[in-house]
This record gives sequence, C-alpha cells and structure tokens, in this order.
Amino acid sequence: MDNLKAIVAVCDDWGIGANGDMVVSNRADMRHFVSCTKGHTVIMGRKTLESFPGARPLKDRRNIVLTRDPLFLCRGAEVVHTIEEALAALEPSELAWVVGGAKCMSSFCPIAAKRK
Repeated sequence: MDNLKAIVAVCDDWGIGANGDMVVSNRADMRHFVSCTKGHTVIMGRKTLESFPGARPLKDRRNIVLTRDPLFLCRGAEVVHTIEEALAALEPSELAWVVGGAKCMSSFCPIAAKRK
C-alpha cells in the first residue's frame, strides 16, 4: 500500500501540538494542507477532530476518526477503534493522509515506514 501518507506541521523541536492546538499555523501551510488532502481520505485521532471548528469533520474529504471510546459517534465521519480497522476501511488505490494528532501519528509511523 503506497497510498498512506502523513502531513504535519512541526516546530523547531519537532512538536506538532500543545494543549489541543497546533504549534505551527500559517496560511501557506494551510493552503498546502488543503491542496494535498482535499478530495482524499484523512485519518485522525478524536482529539484532533475535536480541535477543529465546531468539532466537525473536514469538508470535501472522507474523514476516518480513530478513538478508543466505543461510544464515540460523529456525523460525517467514519469512526474506527484500531489502526487495523482504519487500514481495512481503505480501498486499495485510495490515497489517505494521516493528519494527527501525536498518538495517531506515532501509531501509523511504523506502518508508513514499511511502505514504499
């Protein structure tokens, strides 16, 4: 599966977030994020989803939310509880972007590192 990618903005010491917010945010980064992810699948942790305005899924993308909470529901997103479930939800040729947060990124890094 060559279609699993990660996109993340980092600060100088490689941090990606603090207190539920991104540590780096600017218009150029956001335009790049939108151009890469729009029309594709995004995979994120629940806390990342909740950090978005209104805790709403990203528009014009298929949203997959990874959570350990068995009761969590989100209109407009697919909720999964394991990395394996998230990967199984993808079509073989579907491009998916892991967009955060830290736990989700660290969980997918070993898998993405094995990809070509």
